[in-house]
Amino acid sequence: MLIAAMTYYKVFTKKELIYKGSLEMVSITILIALSLINYIVFAHQERWKTYVKEFDSWPKKKNRTGTMIAWVIVFFILGNLVFAFYLMSQINWEHYK
Repeated sequence: MLIAAMTYYKVFTKKELIYKGSLEMVSITILIALSLINYIVFAHQERWKTYVKEFDSWPKKKNRTGTMIAWVIVFFILGNLVFAFYLMSQINWEHYK
């Protein structure tokens, strides 16, 4: 979703949000943040086992509904990203260098 937001910024302002030199730093920062969140929420003290037990105890209908909602969100995010890249492809960037 962050990539789509950055792409929309490029499309509407015709400017780069992140310059070439700082892209690696932003990528590393995002990777570290996601790793920390993953560790705190799931790996630390094996909390993921608690989540698995909780979701396994849900009724099938509730579990299916949650699965469908998660897939809709994933497809929305991917569709949004594809549309943002499509918008970028429609711009003649030679005029904005």
